[in-house]
Amino acid sequence: MCSFLGNRPPLKVIIMKKLYITLILCFLSISISFGQEKKGDDVRRTYYYSFSNVSSIDQVENLKEDIEELKSVVKVKTEYKVEKGAGQVVVVVLEKTRTSEGQVFFSITDLKRLIVSNDLIPNELKQEETILQK
Repeated sequence: MCSFLGNRPPLKVIIMKKLYITLILCFLSISISFGQEKKGDDVRRTYYYSFSNVSSIDQVENLKEDIEELKSVVKVKTEYKVEKGAGQVVVVVLEKTRTSEGQVFFSITDLKRLIVSNDLIPNELKQEETILQK
C-alpha cells in the first residue's frame, strides 16, 4: 500500500465539495445577472389610439384635457377630421421603474375609458416603447 493514499478524504466527500462549490457559483452568477436587470431605467411609451364617432371639435378637446390628467402622461396630441368623423390621439407616457407593489402607473384601460366617456368609439391601438437609461 502507498503511504500518500492514506491521507485523502473519501471520494464521496470530494464530489460533494465540488457539487456545493458549483451550486454556489451558479447561484451567485444568477443573482448578479438578475440584479443588473434595468435597475433605475425609465421607460417612455407612446400610444397611438384611433377613434371614430367625432361630431365636434369640443369633443376631441375635452378628451385631450381628460387624458392630460392621467398619471405619468407627458404629452398629448390629437389629430381629427370632423368631416370623416374620425381621429387619433397620441399619448406619451414616462414611467419610472417600479419600486413598490402599490405604485400607480398609467393604465391603457383608463385611456380607453376616457375615449368611451367622451362618446367616441375606440378603434386601433399601437404602442412604441423606449428604455431611457440613466
